[in-house]
Amino acid sequence: MTLAEQIACRRSTIAALDARTAVFRSSASGALSCTIPDAALLLARARFADLESGLGAERERLRASKYHLEDFNALISTEKSWLARIVQAIEQALERKFATLEEVNDEIDALEKLSDEHKDEDDDRLSFLTKSLVDAKVLADKVNTEMSTYERCLNMAKVKVRHFAFVLIRSQK
Repeated sequence: MTLAEQIACRRSTIAALDARTAVFRSSASGALSCTIPDAALLLARARFADLESGLGAERERLRASKYHLEDFNALISTEKSWLARIVQAIEQALERKFATLEEVNDEIDALEKLSDEHKDEDDDRLSFLTKSLVDAKVLADKVNTEMSTYERCLNMAKVKVRHFAFVLIRSQK
């Protein structure tokens, strides 16, 4: 039984206990009848309050996790798009034949501008969001898969950048 179902079941029980206690206390015959002890009523109310508190905490955890998941999805999408543009620019540059040193400098400047779009804080934020979501057990497999894919793409882009630099150096000799 889920927490919400437990609360729903006990809400009517507590209302019935309160009503029965009120009826017995207000009637003269109630004093002679067997009433539910106040201690049992207090325990039932305390348990109900614990369930409501647990539900509230779970609701807040899910709300925070939803915010982190949306932030993660937006950031990972932006980073993947940036990586795709980097890889595409490098592949196009590798296909070109540079006639002058100025053309090489222009290509390097264009790649540097693309590189400047990526900030180290984005990687830190992605790591934080991944850890938060995995710790909260919110789509942990999906988040880990997305992050692994991103890291593989990032490493592949770094290899392509090194290869491009090597080709440029070799072509200048």
